[in-house]
Amino acid sequence: MRASFRTLCSLRVDHAYYDQGQCRDFGFAALPDTAGLLKNGRLLARNRDGGLHLLFEADESGAPLRPLARTTLRFGLRLLNPLFDQVTAEVPFLPLYRNRAIPTALDPPMAVHWAGRLLSHGLARKERPATVTLRRPDGLPVASTTVEAGHDRPEVSFDLSGWPPGLYRLEETYPAATLATDYYLDGEALAAGLFGIVELTVAPGFYAAPPALVLSFAAREELLRYYLVVGKYTEAEFASLTVDDAGFGEDQRPRILFDRVEAAAFGTGELSPGLLADDGRQVVLFRSRGPVARQERARRNIQLRKNGDVLIKHLPQVGAADANGDVVIHISKP
Repeated sequence: MRASFRTLCSLRVDHAYYDQGQCRDFGFAALPDTAGLLKNGRLLARNRDGGLHLLFEADESGAPLRPLARTTLRFGLRLLNPLFDQVTAEVPFLPLYRNRAIPTALDPPMAVHWAGRLLSHGLARKERPATVTLRRPDGLPVASTTVEAGHDRPEVSFDLSGWPPGLYRLEETYPAATLATDYYLDGEALAAGLFGIVELTVAPGFYAAPPALVLSFAAREELLRYYLVVGKYTEAEFASLTVDDAGFGEDQRPRILFDRVEAAAFGTGELSPGLLADDGRQVVLFRSRGPVARQERARRNIQLRKNGDVLIKHLPQVGAADANGDVVIHISKP
């Protein structure tokens, strides 16, 4: 009998930084319990074009040989691009992605903390008594301890040996408040240094209508600053320098407006004019009026002009390896 495989679901990674949005910065690895489920459920997991594709073995009618409806499959998200943080808006330290609210879409990421066999948790407040309860995802408590009044113990610990991997919630109950912290228990995933976790719960409808789920990242935004270090210009020539975004129409993007900032008005965190030029050359800054999103494809026709004439047609763009939006340009007359 010849094996026939059909798509169960797919997961792609989109990133606003990249042209066309497609991101290949990650790999997906089945966590140990899921590797067994894949084998028993006659499923294949494939990394392709930066995404994850799940296939199921089907009989002649197209029905799954071993359906795994309502089973949760866990995958580690492994970061492959060391410059990812440079081009990406802030992401929770350990994001957990799940498809609980709508089976065919990923929920917003949860910010969780790693937990190994021994979970130590620092208490957030000094009030006592403080009762600390660790709960499973279904809300049932798995362990609890109370720090009585008069005790200044700063943390509590739980031995999680033998507990299944996954999401746990730790609650701190004080006389006037209750605080919650989410932990993700998985010693092997912790040791692997994963970027995040993806939990996909297989809905019954996946076998007939495989969904294409999307994991999305926003591009990092920052002020774009062009520092001009100018030599041998007259005061009138120096005053006539401008930076203008003449390419927004052609690129079909919002126009970037720049404010001219004289050296005496540079703000906190901006480069010192004295460090840029200490030999009598003039310095001026052209600062974007608002934050600008980084993008892989260079924006065209952001121009440096003098008296309306174009000196530099395409000013340099901030790249993935650049730590911030500062660009220093030296110009001088012969």
